[in-house]
Amino acid sequence: MKALISSVLLLAISVAGWLVFLNYTHDTLHSMMNQIKEEVLIQVEAENWEEAGDNFDKVSEKWHKEKKRYALFLDSSAILDTDFSVARAKGYLEAKDVSLATGELKCIVEQLGFLHANEKVTWENLF
Repeated sequence: MKALISSVLLLAISVAGWLVFLNYTHDTLHSMMNQIKEEVLIQVEAENWEEAGDNFDKVSEKWHKEKKRYALFLDSSAILDTDFSVARAKGYLEAKDVSLATGELKCIVEQLGFLHANEKVTWENLF
């Protein structure tokens, strides 16, 4: 009986921890996505490179800080792909290339959304 209670308790703690993490990733990933869409992309399209670079640096710093936490639960190859996209976007911003920077920033937004969507409990993720 003690083993059953211990197992149920550990399962409940694991599920609760995962739910807390899912909520946390929702907030942080969507914050980064919104910052890219509402600030960086608009500045890139206006060719305001200094502000775009500064705001993207904030997103990049947040990403590099948060990815250490994400690595505990999220797919490591998806995290690595996002790392590559962040590096490419930084280069495109420094080169002041509107089309490549815009494309890569939109790619990062999709990747961040993908990271979060893959952790939700849905039929597609279960099967």
